Amino acid sequence: MWGGFTEAGIKTIVPAVAHAKLACRLVANQAPEAVLQAAQAYIEGLRLPGVTLGFRRLSFFAEPYDMPRDTPANRAAAEVRRRGPFCSRVRCARPAA
Repeated sequence: MWGGFTEAGIKTIVPAVAHAKLACRLVANQAPEAVLQAAQAYIEGLRLPGVTLGFRRLSFFAEPYDMPRDTPANRAAAEVRRRGPFCSRVRCARPAA
């Protein structure tokens, strides 16, 4: 989140412009576009009079998925890390790109 005067020192005014970056970690069966639309609608619902909002979608996203725990990739990750891959219930994380 950034906006207005960003240099070191005291900030004594409310900035005219502010920015924020929002990231969501999805789980299997969530549609990235639907999550984006829901988040945008929620944020727009919070908008105060006189405030202008703009949204810019990144050019990429990763589809969420379920990955069985016992796969060659997870066994290899466990061997490299000397412990199992990070899994929350049966959901596993992978990088977006």
